[in-house]
Amino acid sequence: SPEGLRRALVEPAAACGYRVEPPGLVDALVTAVADTRAPLPLLAFTAARWWDRRDRTAHALTADGYTAIGGVAGALAQHADETLARIGVAREPLVRELFRNLVTAQGTRAVIGWDELTSVSPDREAAEAVLRELVDARLLTSYEEPATPGHAPARRVEIVHESLLTM
Repeated sequence: SPEGLRRALVEPAAACGYRVEPPGLVDALVTAVADTRAPLPLLAFTAARWWDRRDRTAHALTADGYTAIGGVAGALAQHADETLARIGVAREPLVRELFRNLVTAQGTRAVIGWDELTSVSPDREAAEAVLRELVDARLLTSYEEPATPGHAPARRVEIVHESLLTM
């Protein structure tokens, strides 16, 4: 819930003697992640980067620090760059193809079945490995869609945040 996300951000900082300045930034951050399927990992990425930019003298997470990391999109972009470096240049075309299939023609996030997504590559094993790395890095989210009458459960995949659509 939005209140749970607020607590997940504010309470650990407060336990270390820090506050958010101005307090309205908490609401901005929660709003930026609240409509995603996996808001807590996004909050964690952002908070970790923001914590590195904290004002140690004033004991505050500041607007300047938040701006310096680029907000949620900036923190996530930095994490995505680190993940892509780990995956390696040789697999970059496969990463691009997976992401391309997770974006609609209108430029929005698409939800695709795991099997359908891994079939985009002639080397399905490589596609599976890269897809697992992207899910483990929480750039993509994967979940089980429950069975419905006449249909087995399906594993679905989507991009975790809109900011990754333009990378």
